[in-house]
Amino acid sequence: MQQIGKEDVKVCIPDAYPDFLQWLPGTNTLLRYDKRTKQVQEAFDNADLVCCLDFNQNSRVEDMCPTLTQCKAKRILIDHHLEPETNNEVTVSRPDISSTSEMVFQIICQLGGYEEMTKECAQCIYCGMMTDTGGFTYNSTRPEIYFIISQLLSKGIDKDNIYNRVYHNYSVNAMRLRGISLPIK
Repeated sequence: MQQIGKEDVKVCIPDAYPDFLQWLPGTNTLLRYDKRTKQVQEAFDNADLVCCLDFNQNSRVEDMCPTLTQCKAKRILIDHHLEPETNNEVTVSRPDISSTSEMVFQIICQLGGYEEMTKECAQCIYCGMMTDTGGFTYNSTRPEIYFIISQLLSKGIDKDNIYNRVYHNYSVNAMRLRGISLPIK
């Protein structure tokens, strides 16, 4: 966001995100509502714009919902799920698109930001597209998806490394659970 002159950008999430995403650029700056309620409240109170990404209903942010709905800032919703809430200043809803990350890429390009897109940004977009399509195994038949992937690759991302970090990253506890739950014959 610094490329467009926004220095004080906060990313707020309702609660923990999966361990396999903790390597992504910027995750160390996320504000979790369940851990930093007061800081998230302050971020919403001081916001001039709130961008809601990848959830179609305010209720999907659970305990953070009252903080979001009471926020006075203008709100933009960008989402690919069915039946979005439309009480936003702008609602961009495309259920025919594979992922919100694909939509974010398209918006960046439409606003003329592709040239300034960093490798880190491209990694996040690719990871979002990949996880929302199960590694491009479903909801990914439109040719545009693969054009976008080619554009992300030109930013220097390593798609195989991203795949391995997401799908081949099991904690010790996850491995133990799998060992316990597998049937023995």
